[in-house]
Amino acid sequence: LYDGAFDIPCQFRYFECLPGGYSTLEYHEHTHMVMIFRGKGQVLLGDEIHDVEAGDFIEIPGKTIHQFRANKGDYIGFLCLVNQDRDKVKLLSPEEMDTLRSNPKIKEFLESC
Repeated sequence: LYDGAFDIPCQFRYFECLPGGYSTLEYHEHTHMVMIFRGKGQVLLGDEIHDVEAGDFIEIPGKTIHQFRANKGDYIGFLCLVNQDRDKVKLLSPEEMDTLRSNPKIKEFLESC
């Protein structure tokens, strides 16, 4: 939606998941800010799962595993603000996935879609 201008070196992006869909399970070195723009669902943020809906604002610190899910019978659309100078997405290693799945709530969350 926006790729920086003048003295604002950031990108403003939009993502959307269909009902039952989800974003990539990932983490980054950089912090980013997310606002739920449309619908409702859940977010895995670190080792916690939160219900989210339109208007919610989520800070995702660097190195924090996260995933958005449209698992509440609705779309989930979200706006994301990031610095233009940022690292690339990091996917979880098999060892990191095993650690994540050792938490029963997270395992259920990951296997629900």
